[in-house]
Amino acid sequence: MIRAIRAMVAIPVLALVGACGPQSTPPTVDLAAEAQAVRNASAQWVKAVQDKDWAAAAAYYAPDGMSFPDHQEPLVGPAAIQAASEAMAAGMNGTVSWTPDKVVVASAGDMALEIGSWTWASEVEPDSGRYVVAWQKIDGQWKALADIGVSTNPLPEEK
Repeated sequence: MIRAIRAMVAIPVLALVGACGPQSTPPTVDLAAEAQAVRNASAQWVKAVQDKDWAAAAAYYAPDGMSFPDHQEPLVGPAAIQAASEAMAAGMNGTVSWTPDKVVVASAGDMALEIGSWTWASEVEPDSGRYVVAWQKIDGQWKALADIGVSTNPLPEEK
């Protein structure tokens, strides 16, 4: 009987000791390299937009990625974002550009936040503002989960 009791006590104690032993250390993430990868993805994304390659531009979104256009409900997914971009671009003449001011990568290296400024160069209605993009690393590639931009130009005076 004593042996049975000792065995019943020894098994959980051994399991506890094993759990307290050396643990595998998660791989170290090179946060600076990941931040640069996000900056590179952002630069390629803006080039696709400037080239009016809407399929390539929409491919920077995650499958459930969201874009938040002004005065509309969010667009969800690359196909919806591509269609809206094509429709919007058909009636506009200008060039957009954006520059990240800050990229912060989560310690796990799988999420990042990009904050920057954008400009819309147009003779008719130039504009500029700020933006935020939440990125997620999916299958080794940085994809936009959500992006939103706001104009920082003052509202036109009402007449």
